[in-house]
Amino acid sequence: MHRLKELRKQQGLTQTELGHAIGLHDNTLCQYETGKRNPKPEIWQKLADFYGVSVPYLQGYEQPTPHNRLKELRQERGLSQEDLAKGTGITQQAISLYELGLREPSSAIWQQLSVYFGQPVSYLRGEIDINKIQKILQTMLLVNCTVGSLDSFNQGEFADCDRETKKFLALNCLILLIHQELNINPHDQFEAVVNKTTELMNLTNQEKIAFVNRNMKCANNSNKKRDINIANELLNFYDNL
Repeated sequence: MHRLKELRKQQGLTQTELGHAIGLHDNTLCQYETGKRNPKPEIWQKLADFYGVSVPYLQGYEQPTPHNRLKELRQERGLSQEDLAKGTGITQQAISLYELGLREPSSAIWQQLSVYFGQPVSYLRGEIDINKIQKILQTMLLVNCTVGSLDSFNQGEFADCDRETKKFLALNCLILLIHQELNINPHDQFEAVVNKTTELMNLTNQEKIAFVNRNMKCANNSNKKRDINIANELLNFYDNL
């Protein structure tokens, strides 16, 4: 399936606005998007040039391969692409292409985004920090294998927890941090595990839906940000032992 409507909406354009920009009638664009008409080769190229993508990608034959964290960070802050464009001076079209992995930001743009988000360029690019992952794993092993390892860790919700609850919360926060370091969407992973759990529990359709909805409520950006902060505090706690 082609991406005509998808890319137009990502740019925040109406069919009329897009038509004015590239010299096509909005009714014609509507027919292209609904599949009632197919663009001629020269129109495909015009649309591809406008969006800054290849014709095969626009037609749905190529898949983007984004590896950066730009979309993730933008959404965590509750920003639209338009908001980010206004805040950085980068065009909304360029931001869309960066997030899709269809264009690579220049060194200057990476640095500009780094300052804006308050994160190092390596993190924005989705590069893997092996040393940090090793530290996360070491902290997980400590928590899992050493009784009372977190007795003196009393950050936030850990303050009034017993040992087993602290262990459970700590391991979940650290697992989330590993997902982030590997640039894997934790929401999708958690949803897959929740669905597997419903199979193990042999739930009926309605029971399954209720179980998934109930458990997925906690998988939001606010909780994710809190748990990532806790995980990083756990790493500092490990370093200071």
